[in-house]
Amino acid sequence: MRRVLLLLVLAAAPFAGSAAARPQAPDPAVDRGQAIAQRRCAECHAVRPGRDSADGDAPAFTVLRLRYNELSLSRRIEVVTRGEHFGMPPLSLNDADRHDLVSYIESLRSEVP
Repeated sequence: MRRVLLLLVLAAAPFAGSAAARPQAPDPAVDRGQAIAQRRCAECHAVRPGRDSADGDAPAFTVLRLRYNELSLSRRIEVVTRGEHFGMPPLSLNDADRHDLVSYIESLRSEVP
């Protein structure tokens, strides 16, 4: 019985890491979110890793992704779209745009340790 189990484990070993080693397909929401960030947010925020924000009071997107989880970030962006965030102008984003922007910010997890 042990030999059979050992043979099964050894036979499966080459396949165990193959899914993890395969690169993931790019997420179109991330690309759309990056375009939105560049167009609507980059005037004040550093939207790409390794950059400083033009406005010292505007946190870099890499900081935002550490500060908020996906749900709280989406809610925070929704508050901004209603113009309820001190120091920031109202930002007109629909639900799809907000989702894409959150997807982009969440993708920065792989950019910064």
